[in-house]
Amino acid sequence: MNCYVTRLGGDHNRNEFHCGRKSLDDWFRYQASQADRRQGSARVFVLVDDEIEDGNRPLGYYALVAHAIVLEDLPDGMGKGLPPNQPVGAVLLARLAIDEPYQHDSGLRLGETLLADVVRTVIEGDSHVATPLLIVDALDEDAAAFYERYGFVPFPDRPLRLGARLKDIRKTFGLD
Repeated sequence: MNCYVTRLGGDHNRNEFHCGRKSLDDWFRYQASQADRRQGSARVFVLVDDEIEDGNRPLGYYALVAHAIVLEDLPDGMGKGLPPNQPVGAVLLARLAIDEPYQHDSGLRLGETLLADVVRTVIEGDSHVATPLLIVDALDEDAAAFYERYGFVPFPDRPLRLGARLKDIRKTFGLD
């Protein structure tokens, strides 16, 4: 496979994408382009492979949005060194999904590939706009467990909301 991640474009065939979660499928098919290009409310990235028959068919995608959070909401230790009594900048990983035919091939590790790209993208943005935190709202406990394997910590009052300090997750992916 020759996979790479790129911004969602009009030539990407989203019609056949099916990850098994209707909310993720429908958003990707019907709203992702509008959110990314017209509204500017999210940035959407797709994982594609030039070597498959339809190289414009995404194997997966993720969406990032700007976010702010107050320190009192963070898990213990995550806010260490951040300014108190004011919102702190973060990036919210709003969506991440892999097309079903590619979900169960553990050798591909496409979820990890996308998450590593999320981290690289946020690090790149952090060089221009301070972004100390990466937050994700997992859809279920299985998804939360996936993020926890990479150093994300659940919020005390919302176990499906997880976060990681950018400086910590850089180390997890060897990007420091």
